Amino acid sequence: MRIINGIKNYTKSEWAVFKQFNRNIRLLLWTQAIMGFVVEGGILPVLFNLYLLRLGFGPAAIGSINSVGLIVFTLVCLPSGEVGKRIGLRHAIMLGLFLMFVGFLFIPLGEVLTSGSFGPAFAPTAGSVVLHIGLALFFVNNPPYIMKNTMGDAHNSVFGVQSSILALAGFVGSLAAGFIPILFVTTFGLSEDSPAPIRYTLILGACSLLIAAWMMRTADAHVSLREQAITEENDPDVNTEPDEDHSIIPLGRAFWVWLIIISLCRYLIKMGVSANSLFYNVYLDDGLGLSTTMIGNFSALGHLLAIPGGLLVPFVLKRFGAKNAMLLVSGILILTLIPMTMPVWWLVGLGHGITAAFGPLRFGVFTVYVLNRTPAEQQPFVSGLQELIIGGAFATMAVVGGYLIGWTSYSSFYWITIGIVAFGSLLLWGYLYGPLPISPPPSKSSA
Repeated sequence: MRIINGIKNYTKSEWAVFKQFNRNIRLLLWTQAIMGFVVEGGILPVLFNLYLLRLGFGPAAIGSINSVGLIVFTLVCLPSGEVGKRIGLRHAIMLGLFLMFVGFLFIPLGEVLTSGSFGPAFAPTAGSVVLHIGLALFFVNNPPYIMKNTMGDAHNSVFGVQSSILALAGFVGSLAAGFIPILFVTTFGLSEDSPAPIRYTLILGACSLLIAAWMMRTADAHVSLREQAITEENDPDVNTEPDEDHSIIPLGRAFWVWLIIISLCRYLIKMGVSANSLFYNVYLDDGLGLSTTMIGNFSALGHLLAIPGGLLVPFVLKRFGAKNAMLLVSGILILTLIPMTMPVWWLVGLGHGITAAFGPLRFGVFTVYVLNRTPAEQQPFVSGLQELIIGGAFATMAVVGGYLIGWTSYSSFYWITIGIVAFGSLLLWGYLYGPLPISPPPSKSSA
């Protein structure tokens, strides 16, 4: 009964916060829904590698093609924050959505260029580059936009809700990625092993990004904050002590040392996430011979399980504190990657789904911890740096992952990944609590 009452109180509290989100935040969340359906977890992540397989590329080539876009994403993250400062956060997000549309559309439409003087890798590579520039503009300017449109701790709830929306939309998009190509196969008599069914699905997905760009265009250019107030009941099981995780670190040497170490730890831990995201569908298709529909179903499972994960971000942060929460989600990542080391299709699919399920929680606790301790004027830069770290981890894994799989095996590749995550988690623990000779800056209250 106590657990049920706790869930009811938590749900009531979060719903009260959600109802007070201003119009800009609501529009952004709708935009996130479209993003989740087609780009971040939905149609494109499921079908892009499968499309490349249908075009005749192998794991090493697929890794190389993915790495180009991810490297570009990494390089433009920091400049994307400056773009947001110059043209405004809302316009930067709109520009990012339009570039994503152009790049997404070029991936399938550019296939006709392969018959000319360009090589077969040109269209997917060039499209991926443009799309990732748009992704950088969107994701770098998204957190500062949320911080400017919320007051108090309401941003914790926004980060959690948007992660859950991305997961829900990704769930629907993954299912769509599994059955829409089949509709083209049955309707037009196409071969399931040809690139055509996937090509047409990608074109449909790309067009929906124009709707997202239009939504952000209708947002209020002048931020209008609503007072955010949450009435919290005293719970003896919840840690209500003042948390230094919420204290801003003044600019100086201590701030930059803290930022570098936390970013390095996040980079190493993110390597595990990127290995799961980039190669699970290649593993299931090329390594274990699973159908496109089943691959889409496993991807959908991960997004479905991730929906409550995002909503739990405020609770986990309050219950454990951001430092403990970061260590907790890092340890869980190690455990969920273990099934990926076993060459059994249902274990690999389940491992992928559970790993993806904790994605919103991982992103939420790391992002809130970093932004809460960063001065407001540096948040666009730090947000860009964090996206650079994430993109760098994906780019690194995309470059080396395909070759590691070719030299060893899919199973050995995931054991190596687990080792990298374990090292990053140990380093994070050593910095926050352990025997390292340096530690995070002391708590200092922010007004």
